[in-house]
Amino acid sequence: ADLEQADQDAGPASPPTPSGAPDPRPAGASRVDDPDDPNPHRLTFFGSRPWHPETNPLRVDWLGVDGNRWLNAQVGVIATNLQTARKHPDRLVNQMLAKAPQVLFVLLPVFALLLKLMFLFKRRLYMEHLIVALHSHSFLGLSILLIAALSALAALLPEGSAGLRLVGLVEGLAWAWIPLNLLIAHKRIYRQGWFFTLLKFSVIGLCYTVLISLGMVLNVVLSLATL
Repeated sequence: ADLEQADQDAGPASPPTPSGAPDPRPAGASRVDDPDDPNPHRLTFFGSRPWHPETNPLRVDWLGVDGNRWLNAQVGVIATNLQTARKHPDRLVNQMLAKAPQVLFVLLPVFALLLKLMFLFKRRLYMEHLIVALHSHSFLGLSILLIAALSALAALLPEGSAGLRLVGLVEGLAWAWIPLNLLIAHKRIYRQGWFFTLLKFSVIGLCYTVLISLGMVLNVVLSLATL
């Protein structure tokens, strides 16, 4: 009877761990706060089971044994760094900003290849398309820098002031000038009619949006891997 009373006073038993021993974590503790869990955020690749370096590793057949070992090591680093990014998001943002030029450097020749395919019958060298891509990205970078400066200036101005409205107008014109300038540049460089220029410009814009989206995902992965 004394043993039964002691069990009742102790409360419900801790759930057993996979090895059969009681779980040392307090009731209600999150996996995210468990330092011994290699995948606290339950990352999943190509299946329903969360990734685990031993019981459910990520495998790519053509990488071989050493390549898959390296790949899973990187996944483990990313899973661990997600904890750091969760606690210190500013560190992740700074790392993403540092990696952005590298991602754009990778996207630059891909964008030039896209121009080559879209204007295949113009018989222009790939290097010419690469120069066009370089100028387009330089213009985009300067425009975004100007817009960021205008946004910072707007934050300093009082609400409802004439200066704030003027800065907002200039910022809106800057956003509108970006696609208009690129469209005019394509029209002058490749010398096609407005119909084909608009058609190809729209297709290029759609494809570039997909490229930028993939680049942003790549940027996040690289930033987490090197955080």
